[in-house]
Amino acid sequence: MNRCIFVVLVVVALVLSVACGEEEVDNQNDRANMNNQPGGPCVEEYGEPIVLVTAVTDADDGAAIGVVEIWEIRRGESEVQVFGETLNLTEGEAGVFSCEVPCGFGSEPAEYTFWVGAEGYEPVEVSVEAEYEVFVGGCPSFNDGGTEVQVELAVEE
Repeated sequence: MNRCIFVVLVVVALVLSVACGEEEVDNQNDRANMNNQPGGPCVEEYGEPIVLVTAVTDADDGAAIGVVEIWEIRRGESEVQVFGETLNLTEGEAGVFSCEVPCGFGSEPAEYTFWVGAEGYEPVEVSVEAEYEVFVGGCPSFNDGGTEVQVELAVEE
């Protein structure tokens, strides 16, 4: 009888070790498949660009200016290649972007400097220390609540 119990225990132990071993192989395969996915297993997600031009107005009467041009976008000392996180921003000729307000660009926290202008108005240089209000760490991470910028343009003289 004791020999029978011993054999049953050995069989149960073997079954459990094989089952656990297969689970470990499955977990390793899952991790390998995650690493082969585009963008990798951990990505940063953005709810919106980090720089948001939310309003452009006439300096005299406060009237909204709906479409402006933005150019010479810099992050720190470097000119920015605008791609990725954008909102209502269309690239035109010679690095000039058409902005249908509201518009936005960028995803890295930094000081951004850029020019804003519209037909019949004097262009202005804008400088803003941009950061996200919301950061949820982990994998994937999530950023939202970009820095809002309002611009006033004066009529050309």
